[in-house]
Amino acid sequence: MKKRFILCMLAILSLLSVFVVNVKEVDAKDSTDTSPYTTQVIGLEGDLVNSSTAYEAIYIANIGFANPSDIFIDDNDIVYIADKDNKCIIKYNHTTHESIKIGGDELKGPTGVYVTNEGHMYVADQVAKLLYRYEFDGVNYNLIASYGKPTGQNASLYGEETEYIPTKVVVDSAGYIYITCQGNGNGIVKLNKDGEFISYYAPNKVVRSIADRFAELFMSKEEKESANTPKGTTNLAVDNRNTIYSVIDTEKSVSLKKFNVNGQNILAGDTFFSDSYKDICVDEKGFIYAVDNSLEGVISVIDPEGNLLFKFGNTVTVPENLGQFISASGVDVDSKGNIWVIDSLGKTMQVFMRTDYANTVMNALLSYNAGIYDRAVLLYNQVLEMNSSFVKAYVGLGEIAQREQQFEQALEYFEIANY
Repeated sequence: MKKRFILCMLAILSLLSVFVVNVKEVDAKDSTDTSPYTTQVIGLEGDLVNSSTAYEAIYIANIGFANPSDIFIDDNDIVYIADKDNKCIIKYNHTTHESIKIGGDELKGPTGVYVTNEGHMYVADQVAKLLYRYEFDGVNYNLIASYGKPTGQNASLYGEETEYIPTKVVVDSAGYIYITCQGNGNGIVKLNKDGEFISYYAPNKVVRSIADRFAELFMSKEEKESANTPKGTTNLAVDNRNTIYSVIDTEKSVSLKKFNVNGQNILAGDTFFSDSYKDICVDEKGFIYAVDNSLEGVISVIDPEGNLLFKFGNTVTVPENLGQFISASGVDVDSKGNIWVIDSLGKTMQVFMRTDYANTVMNALLSYNAGIYDRAVLLYNQVLEMNSSFVKAYVGLGEIAQREQQFEQALEYFEIANY
């Protein structure tokens, strides 16, 4: 399809206009290949291949964790961890290494935490089956409200027989609250700023293959009902444009999604979906980060269109090196682009800094998306000097050549990339 398009364009040339906007570069450490874990990228044949180190592990800590279940980093790079078994939220300042515990006797088993720019902290408590809201007075976090299962006129909309077990929570800039509930396949629970149920957002669907339908012929009634019941959303994120993202653990089809306002998935890229996602977050530039329990490639870095950039980190029984996890359970990114990952069973928190290699890849994509094509060409070529099999660089160079009506050169890049 792409080749036909280029051949047609060789005969029908048109003028192209290019606009330029500023792109803020990101800082990084130098690339290294001495990492104790492997980094993988999509290769020229469309499969995963080993690559230079994209993120270097720089920090590991256990600040008294019992079962860290969720992590959130605010705009000031203050870290909040929901520790289920310690029944508290741990607030951690990595500059001073000071930490405090938040929450009183009301917390029974917090598994989700989110803090707004105004200082409101929301906590999803899986054990108490409540969502809590706290406000910061400059010194302490004070409990303001708790929200349980919808009652009254909204009870039927939620489902009178549907359990309410909040596990994760995010809040958009308009104050709307989005909650994942354990075992609820109806979708993400959406509340207004007063905690009142509005509707289900982005309901999950069951995707059945021919093989799945054939297998149903040999299932019991209960097994069929289970197979055709949508899975509940595992975790979610919201970006600075109020776009909602989600992941679904054990989902075999589309397990990572980015939604439009109507709750429809708009990711079209090749993410190499995992069926064991545990958490997802998005940075200020739209790059997506997810963690799962894969043996290789625990941490995924994905571009805003849904294309996998890097996978790294390992799941092991007994961690002996940085980049190894027993059960990665949460991920977030600070203002410098460092990736923070918590391990619920390992009871640790690890931090990874972007290398020169990853920095160059991401700035090439940012330059291309901003229309700064000469800068993008320079950076894509630098990427290929570091990794000659990085397929996204060939695709980017081909698309730029096509824009500049250099169709033969574009075709060469696309053929190398098998695009």
